[in-house]
Amino acid sequence: MVDAARAHAGNYSHASGILLASCGLGLLTLPRKLTTRLGPYWLLLEASGESTWRLQLLGDSHHEAEITAKGEEEAKDAAVEATVALLKEENPEFREPAKVTWNPAFVSDNRLNL
Repeated sequence: MVDAARAHAGNYSHASGILLASCGLGLLTLPRKLTTRLGPYWLLLEASGESTWRLQLLGDSHHEAEITAKGEEEAKDAAVEATVALLKEENPEFREPAKVTWNPAFVSDNRLNL
């Protein structure tokens, strides 16, 4: 990915989580995960620590990056900026959309199906 996009992603944030109440499990904190589509990629942005976010680009090819940002909005902006830079490398005609809508991503593991 382009160095400028990586440099922009070099700040710190406070990650947030989702709290769930479940019978017999008490409160469970799940990492905050967001998803959107940009060009041929699904973007999955996951809070992976107090100040870091993990970005995965899922498509015909798979890319990953770590982003640090001052908050969720800055992390989303950095993810879009880095993805647009990659897409422009792959296709110089690619145009960034005026607005990118992020949605919560729900995942399952062996204990819960969300």
